[in-house]
Amino acid sequence: IYYKKEFRKYYLEITGNPKNEKEYFEYINQRLIKPLLNKEGKISIRARGLRLRVYHKPFIEFLMHELNIPANRNKCKKIRIPEQFRNKWNFSKWVIRGITDTDGSIFLANKNGKKYPSIEINTISKKLSEEVCNILSEKKFNPRIRICQRYDNHLYRIGIYGESLTKKWFE
Repeated sequence: IYYKKEFRKYYLEITGNPKNEKEYFEYINQRLIKPLLNKEGKISIRARGLRLRVYHKPFIEFLMHELNIPANRNKCKKIRIPEQFRNKWNFSKWVIRGITDTDGSIFLANKNGKKYPSIEINTISKKLSEEVCNILSEKKFNPRIRICQRYDNHLYRIGIYGESLTKKWFE
């Protein structure tokens, strides 16, 4: 979210890979943004990145003031799951699904010659990592957090490991 009242600029920007996500961005624009806000976002390619910008001041202010989603610099470090979704599994599971879609990975690790299924979510927000772990712990996913160094930030890596927990994830 970019919010600069003094410059009268208010927008939500989603970035992606121009090689394989343009069709998905067009789908989001037509099936979600246009029906919800009665206007389309602008899709462009800039600095090797695909960008979908939505200029809609009331929507941006709703995200910031009602859901407490941070804007501008260092928003990645401040992001949290909105309180309205945090304590209700019917909502929080979809929030975690979205976080996993954007910042997660599913892979098979090689453990002593055996394939070992793993799910990991990466974030530089300590609070977000704690909230995701708490929610997943309540649902008996047994998540683990590892702290790694990434550039000038700590990277919090939330992991769910093993065949039974991976199967549970997809149920």
